[in-house]
Amino acid sequence: DMFKPPVRAHGVVAKEYIELTSIDALLGRSGVRVVLGFLAELEEGVFYLEDAHATIPIDISEAAITSGLFTRHSVVLAEGEVLASGVFQVRQLGFPPPEPRNRSLEALGNLDPLRAEGSTSPASVMSAVSSGGGGGASGVAAENAMLVVLSDVWLDDADVLRQLATLLHGYEKVGAQTLGSGRHAVPAASFFTFVLCGNFSSPALAASTAHGSQLRALFKTLAQIIARSPVLARHAHFVLVPGPDDPSLSAGDVLPRSSLPRALTTELTDALQHCELATSPA
Repeated sequence: DMFKPPVRAHGVVAKEYIELTSIDALLGRSGVRVVLGFLAELEEGVFYLEDAHATIPIDISEAAITSGLFTRHSVVLAEGEVLASGVFQVRQLGFPPPEPRNRSLEALGNLDPLRAEGSTSPASVMSAVSSGGGGGASGVAAENAMLVVLSDVWLDDADVLRQLATLLHGYEKVGAQTLGSGRHAVPAASFFTFVLCGNFSSPALAASTAHGSQLRALFKTLAQIIARSPVLARHAHFVLVPGPDDPSLSAGDVLPRSSLPRALTTELTDALQHCELATSPA
């Protein structure tokens, strides 16, 4: 609602709103503008804002920054103006406000882009719960659905494994809660998706000649860690996306990169009820 143009009634604006400006529309315009884009470091030490159409270098040295963790590729709202040098001088930098799922669906015309007939995705499971007369469980499930994305999951790093186990332990407690009622009751973990992105080994191991053989043992270790959270292992969805230094069946310069070889992940895929080996766009 914050970015939706207001409805005018008898020449009176019904509400205040923030007008977003695309990056390619910034050029030639003066004054303060608000841009929605993601942070990118296209040159070492030089940050850019990027949207679907263009990029622009930014200066955040004097920006007032809201609370939160800002990383590369974070989607942000930036308020500022374009300098004569072509740099976007950011005055305020923050995250877009969260929006309830039902409001997002209203904006999409009640089209859920994740819901596909015959799919075993979490959204499809929510639909099944609703059609089964779960007493409004679909709405509850939608509110409890979670997407957890982790990158650079170095399985040969003891600290990474320890932190991953701690994270899964926390989600195990939440995932054990029951949604729906009667024969339509399902664990909340049914609506959890964990996307684990590579590289799955540290640079030192990736450069060694024993990389492939050791990686299979590391995926077995990952399976054992997830197995300590039995509710997640049985009901949650896990997606593994290979990194640029992970083993691949495709040539190094061919995109998308093929999924991780099943020979390396047999113990992991056997231990999980829902495990997908995805391709990688980069």
